[in-house]
Amino acid sequence: MSSIARLLALTTLLLVLPARAEVSEDERNLITAFVAWAGINCGDMIPMEEYWEALKKMKSLGDEQSAAYRRRVKFMVDQAATREVACKSIGEALVQP
Repeated sequence: MSSIARLLALTTLLLVLPARAEVSEDERNLITAFVAWAGINCGDMIPMEEYWEALKKMKSLGDEQSAAYRRRVKFMVDQAATREVACKSIGEALVQP
């Protein structure tokens, strides 16, 4: 699975699965880091409240762990041709039922 496809799948998981569903803590943290990235890089696509919640969660993980998740997100996003392509893919994942 490509990095962008994995990114879309993880984003979709966070949005459509209830909190009690079996999503690993690692996946939740990765998605949170991704929401934080999109909040800063994709204009108004991520509501400000969700962006701030993602930032707070990342801060609660500590500097080292937070940086590790951010590096993973950056690696996946860098697979897209442009930032706009990454944001478009994210936007499509966010509106999936």
